[in-house]
Amino acid sequence: MVAPLPSQIAERIAHFPGQISLAASDLDRDWHLAFRADNTVPSASVIKLLILAELYRQASRGALSLEAQVAIEQEHVVEGSGVLRWLSFGLRFTVRDLATLMIIVSDNIASNRLIDILGFAAINHLAAQLGLQQTSLRRPFWGRAARADEPENTMSARDAVALLRALECGMIVPEGPLLDEVRTILRAQQFQECIPACLPPSVVVGNKTGSLPGIAHDAAIIWAPQGRLALAIFTTGLTDEHRGRCEISEIARACYNAWIAELYGEGNERGR
Repeated sequence: MVAPLPSQIAERIAHFPGQISLAASDLDRDWHLAFRADNTVPSASVIKLLILAELYRQASRGALSLEAQVAIEQEHVVEGSGVLRWLSFGLRFTVRDLATLMIIVSDNIASNRLIDILGFAAINHLAAQLGLQQTSLRRPFWGRAARADEPENTMSARDAVALLRALECGMIVPEGPLLDEVRTILRAQQFQECIPACLPPSVVVGNKTGSLPGIAHDAAIIWAPQGRLALAIFTTGLTDEHRGRCEISEIARACYNAWIAELYGEGNERGR
């Protein structure tokens, strides 16, 4: 069931300093929210979730070892988020280390080294298998948006939620230690200013943000006492990026409250 967009969310969207799309889905019940959820937008770093999923899918099948050592050399350095570009060249990290850095600090060098290991074809094949129609990894991470003559990575809010559902529900990595690792990595996210910022302390959030000039995205799994919710909020054309991120956090709280209201009925404050 796709629920009507609650008025408090609609009002915030109407005054949002840019364009917004969102999708939310209860992972255990038939409840969904959507607003322009199929809009195709530059994915920024949120598409690193797809790389993580393919990496652990291959590890679960014995196709690669998470303990394999990978060197970071000067030729691997790119601009943008992360810490590896500030460290000494020649250091070696496990594949697991690179996956952790890719998610929790959105390290672009770690992400690109994992793309080198997995290959674009395998990563995009997983997206196709999952039916992610707006999701495509077309280039490495350069710390900037693609120029007019360059390919761009794309995604939609609905695709992000579908990917998180497939990951959390064991459709990509079977339930067990490796899937628990994925959850631990997501929960260790260092960027907390969007979806997690205004949620109640009783919930646990695992999320992946993405940003480029004029763009701020976040996609998350919310583990609450009442159940599990996947939520993605994508924004483009931001005229005020700080305000945009603050609004994302408020819209995330409104989506969470709409979900709780559906579970327990209007006026019930349990879990808020």
